[in-house]
Amino acid sequence: MNKFIKKFLDNFGNISDYYNYLVDKTKQKEYVGITNEWLIDNFYLLVEHKSNLIHDKKEISKRLKNIDSVYNAVKSIVLENNYNINFEDLTSSLRQYQRQHKIYFSYKEIKSIKEILLFIYAERLSALCKEEYSKLTDKDTIHKIIVEHEDKDIELSVFLKEGISIPKNRHYLFELNNQLKELGAKNNRLFKELNELLEEKQISL
Repeated sequence: MNKFIKKFLDNFGNISDYYNYLVDKTKQKEYVGITNEWLIDNFYLLVEHKSNLIHDKKEISKRLKNIDSVYNAVKSIVLENNYNINFEDLTSSLRQYQRQHKIYFSYKEIKSIKEILLFIYAERLSALCKEEYSKLTDKDTIHKIIVEHEDKDIELSVFLKEGISIPKNRHYLFELNNQLKELGAKNNRLFKELNELLEEKQISL
């Protein structure tokens, strides 16, 4: 199987798993956030692209041989534009890229750009799904701790067990900060301790 198609299918598998995870959460009446709602509403588009790719896999695989140069060019342009690019900008940037690098893409390479864009955006979406999954599991973990200690005096260290790295786990700390804030006066002490710790570590949420 062509390496680009294989990678796309791997990314699609990751996105599909996360989509099913989100659907289960919404069935339980849990709020998953605007980004995740967008994925639920638009997942069918990715399914359509996958179906078309599988249907024409042999023809597309032939066209995708030796396209590393144009793939790298398109990806660099997309990254430079933070994934926000239209047809005119892409065309103009590709012309400039060819002049700068003194290379000229063949008709086969140009024809492959549609699939290349699909692969690039699927890879980015797969990465975003992993980030969003981490945020949701952080949210669940913190909520579970709060519920378990509802009638007890809880220490901040319970939330910051071994394995939670203060500089790295920004999403976890952001969610912890929010949930403690929502609890209000009941946990003013914890909220204050957390913010003192963040200030000490020079971490801004």
